[in-house]
Amino acid sequence: MAHGTPDWGLTAGTITTYQLTDLAELAARLGSIVTFDRRGEVLFLDDFADGLVHWSWETDGAGASVDLSAARARIGRFSARLVGGSDGWRYAEIFRSLSPHAPSNCGFEVAFNYDDDLTFIRLTLIVYDGATRAEFGVIWYNTSKELLYTGFEGDDVLLAAGIDLNRGPTPFHTAKLVTNVPNGEYIRFLLDNAEYSLAGIPGLSEASALAPDIELVVAVQSKPGVNGAAYIDAVIATQNEPVCA
Repeated sequence: MAHGTPDWGLTAGTITTYQLTDLAELAARLGSIVTFDRRGEVLFLDDFADGLVHWSWETDGAGASVDLSAARARIGRFSARLVGGSDGWRYAEIFRSLSPHAPSNCGFEVAFNYDDDLTFIRLTLIVYDGATRAEFGVIWYNTSKELLYTGFEGDDVLLAAGIDLNRGPTPFHTAKLVTNVPNGEYIRFLLDNAEYSLAGIPGLSEASALAPDIELVVAVQSKPGVNGAAYIDAVIATQNEPVCA
């Protein structure tokens, strides 16, 4: 019995074009911001084209602020600029809530650009299920060039050292945290071309009666006496992430 398609079908050879069979690639070519890591199913994405309407924010310290910026962006024209204060806690953060969904492996991806007056940038994914509060986080220190994750006791645990990230007006770095929410464990963390396994490592878990909710948080801290800034773009939250590639 014959198999395949006719000689004049979709698999026929071409000269100036190539057959496209990957719909994710088609979406990327049409301008999707989901290009860094395409695993998982998208729950939420934001390139700040609509401003900061999808976010809330908090700041502390003199000169701290959160605003929309056209100075630097990875996708489109705008990014969210987070400026840490020069005194006090010296931080700025944006956060938003997502409606709860069926428990699965969740991802949180952020692209960022920073200046050298920044102390750190932190990504945090918090999940409430009505009985517990699970927190997963990764922090990169510009000052020490260390990468750490939030341990099960709430402390920061060293993941990697010597992580020096290029900075300037154009380079954006991309980070993605992936977690096993039902088991309260990490899965992996991606930063540009590096992937770190966190498989089986528990996140912070504590009792909480708050209603089911998912929170995405991006926070920065400035060095003392100055106002360090980071530009945030291409924020993506996913579900049903695979355990491996």
